Amino acid sequence: MKNKYFTPEISDICVGYELEIRQANKWLLHKIQSNDCFCDFVDMDGYRVPYLTKEQIEAEGWEYTKNTNTVDVDICHIFNKNNYMLGWFPLINKIAVLVRDPSKALDKNGILIEYNNTERYTGECKDINTFRKIIKLLGI
Repeated sequence: MKNKYFTPEISDICVGYELEIRQANKWLLHKIQSNDCFCDFVDMDGYRVPYLTKEQIEAEGWEYTKNTNTVDVDICHIFNKNNYMLGWFPLINKIAVLVRDPSKALDKNGILIEYNNTERYTGECKDINTFRKIIKLLGI
């Protein structure tokens, strides 16, 4: 990935949204509060959101599973949390969330090899804000 940041659509910004704002030529992390004025962001050219990172996913409680045998780590990163498995595809900004059924076959690394309709979500996920929303909607 060439760029580590993108400018979000103004319609995506809501209370709780995390972004970076440029102030005095420095980028500062800012979490939108209910008293922030969204109209300020329309005219600003100094805001950005970092693309999703492995560290952000881990900070949300997902355990990274090294899986060099079956998946190219540059293409897909595998994480586990409770009975769920997450495939993160950073080059195309997508994730896949699957339910791990204990009765299904797992490889030696604990990776589910038998899926059988366990997919809960597959689609775009560019940043931590979207990731949190998807996980919340899935009830994970």
